[in-house]
Amino acid sequence: MIEKMGSKNMKIIIKKIIKTFFFSVFALSSILSAQIRISVPANNANQKIAQAKSSVVALPAVNLMLNPVSSGLYDVMDSEIDLLKKRFPEQCSKNSEKLISVMQAGAPEIAPALYQLLYKKTQALAEKANVEVEDILIHVGQDKESYNLFAKMLIETTITEGDPVSKESRINKLVIGEQALKLFLWDFDKNEDTFSAVIAHEVGHMWCEHKDECKRNEFEADLVGKCLLDDPRALNKGVNMLTLAGNLFNSISEKSSEGNLNLTDVFRMVCVATNTIANDNGGDLGWLGKTSSHAKFSLNVNQAVENASKTANGLADKNMFLSNVCSNVLISCKTQNGLFAPELDKQLSSVCKKAEDALHVAGISPITHPTPLERSVYSAACDKALVR
Repeated sequence: MIEKMGSKNMKIIIKKIIKTFFFSVFALSSILSAQIRISVPANNANQKIAQAKSSVVALPAVNLMLNPVSSGLYDVMDSEIDLLKKRFPEQCSKNSEKLISVMQAGAPEIAPALYQLLYKKTQALAEKANVEVEDILIHVGQDKESYNLFAKMLIETTITEGDPVSKESRINKLVIGEQALKLFLWDFDKNEDTFSAVIAHEVGHMWCEHKDECKRNEFEADLVGKCLLDDPRALNKGVNMLTLAGNLFNSISEKSSEGNLNLTDVFRMVCVATNTIANDNGGDLGWLGKTSSHAKFSLNVNQAVENASKTANGLADKNMFLSNVCSNVLISCKTQNGLFAPELDKQLSSVCKKAEDALHVAGISPITHPTPLERSVYSAACDKALVR
């Protein structure tokens, strides 16, 4: 969208856009949130529930993406990540941050394809934003955090002999979750721009010099990231895929004992389900992507997994289970009340919102990211301004 973002004028323009959008987003999200929680008359409740149930039966079967579409690239990257783990085992220990640098001595030779892919994409966006990225690291933890990317920024203080004034320099590092990378590699032809977009978001954090996590910083990083992209809408799909994958991982891993699944099985199931759903909807999660709280998003995904396990004889038939997970999530995307009866949906929205507000008031809120609804409204406003 822009050639370079280093000038003071560009920073002023970006800040003005952010300020304008920031105050309008919450007003719009309140209106949409009220629309989403429209109450349903009691005499129509049974009819609505019956319609929701019938839609489950009528939904056409999904075509599961059981294997990587870009299998050659996926297999090479998977193999190179394993080689890095074996070469630098101390960086994968349980007591460490589980971060492996792809730029440290020896790494580019061990994992040349991985290094080239990550370095070229990151550098292209960093140069456009006029920021320096000193290192690129892979987070190899086997948990939900592996479905994430984040900017790791350090302040280095230098004291020169004879100079009473210390100098501070900022060191930017990009951290990419192993499972996030594999998620996009699964169908890289369709996900390449999406992968670039989530990197652009992290470069946005670096450009804004963010020091902490909060909703406003997420909005700023979104806007700057979108400005770096040829198609700013690619970021919407990236955020949706990572959010969905993290929630699917939590819900499916809780069911793993029922089907004797190991973590590798769970990670693969999440790749299959997330890419299947993203391709069906073009990355748009519909009503699910406009839920008024993170908790309600999680409840819908968890209910989708619960429903699937009941209709697939537990996890005995893994393909049927995955197909049913995808079908149920798609119902949640295409139905205003998701997988819940209207009155229950209204109650869940209210309870989730009050619980998150209570945490925030108490000063212990873990909610540092915009809700799906807030982000959806903000992204729509940004895209309208940026897409010509």
